[in-house]
Amino acid sequence: MAAESQEVEEVIAMFQEGYLDSIRSIMHTLDQVAAVYGVGWSTLAILFQVNANPRMTVSELSACNKITKGAVSLQITELLNRGLIRLKTDPKDRRRHVIVVTPKGQELAQKTNQVAGKMATEVIQAISLDGMKDMHKKLSEVAQALSKVPLDKKIQ
Repeated sequence: MAAESQEVEEVIAMFQEGYLDSIRSIMHTLDQVAAVYGVGWSTLAILFQVNANPRMTVSELSACNKITKGAVSLQITELLNRGLIRLKTDPKDRRRHVIVVTPKGQELAQKTNQVAGKMATEVIQAISLDGMKDMHKKLSEVAQALSKVPLDKKIQ
């Protein structure tokens, strides 16, 4: 029981110190890349997805990113305002609006993808592709485990 308690304390310490700092550092670096182009990394990520998967909808983006349609809509509005995408009515289903990347959006996606490629090369040199895959898998497992924890509205 004492060993289990010690493990719990170690995990809590990692959450409070190490993970938060590491995740912030990664997000800060990604946001700096995106800031060069006047957007946030999450907005660029949406642009990358739409560029790679033409004719996606807000609902599809919401589902694959596991975020609300409202959150996706904020990113879409940013991309629309910058002329990087446009919405097009699907001729087969007039209720469906697909997202189309403009030539300006394609150019930005290509430029930032080159920077992302350089960053990926650095990561591979630091921890290898297998190391990155393992970390990605483990972080997904942690996220899934945390999502199962029932949270009270008030912590007493």
